Amino acid sequence: MPEVYNQLVPYNKVSVKKTMKGIKLTERIRYMHCEDQEGNHGVLVLLAAYGYPTKVLEVNDQKDFRFAYSTFVSVEKRQAEINRPSRQLTTA
Repeated sequence: MPEVYNQLVPYNKVSVKKTMKGIKLTERIRYMHCEDQEGNHGVLVLLAAYGYPTKVLEVNDQKDFRFAYSTFVSVEKRQAEINRPSRQLTTA
């Protein structure tokens, strides 16, 4: 066996307490929060729509959260505007 594997602790002998919570912030934005022995952290997810891919940003503190949330809200609005059916002009 390679030396690195000999240094690993088998997963069944490690006691790790993790708690995850998910929150739906908007129709397409979700926040997953995780608490473990290393502290609090999470990910903000902008779900795929209109052919655009899913986007994910890691969140470690309130500053990260505010930045990621404001970015995702503006992206969500722009994508919705671009894909909104335009009004048809009618002639009288």
